[in-house]
Amino acid sequence: MKNIIVNLKNEEDLYDKYSDNVSRDLLDYLINEARYTKGDIKITINTTLDIKNIESLIKDGLLKISNETRKLDMILDMKQVMFLMIGVIFLIISGFIFYNVIKEIIVIAGWVAIWEVVDISLNVDSKSRANIKLIKRLMNSKIEINKVIK
Repeated sequence: MKNIIVNLKNEEDLYDKYSDNVSRDLLDYLINEARYTKGDIKITINTTLDIKNIESLIKDGLLKISNETRKLDMILDMKQVMFLMIGVIFLIISGFIFYNVIKEIIVIAGWVAIWEVVDISLNVDSKSRANIKLIKRLMNSKIEINKVIK
């Protein structure tokens, strides 16, 4: 079990600079610490603060990041469909063109669009899926809050 230790000394460490949401730096720290971890994750928060909802703030922040990642995935899915359609249309159009140079340019453009679909699915999709799994693991992890006396 991986134990991620967080020391919260003041409220600026917990809250975002311009809102009452949990700090993105804190969430990024948790995600980076848990990235190459197998098995269960435990988060230990040592704090002098008297805040009761630290656990819910962290889990809400992780949920927000997960939702943002899902929205980006939907945009990438639409981008893939668009590139695939453009590629297929270019390849079909190339069959009707009799000038060899223009035909070759359109064929190459069609295959580049299709390969962009492959690139997105191999590189970007796998990273976002891994991030979503990691965030789910963090959301299901045990959070222990230790009150530290000054």
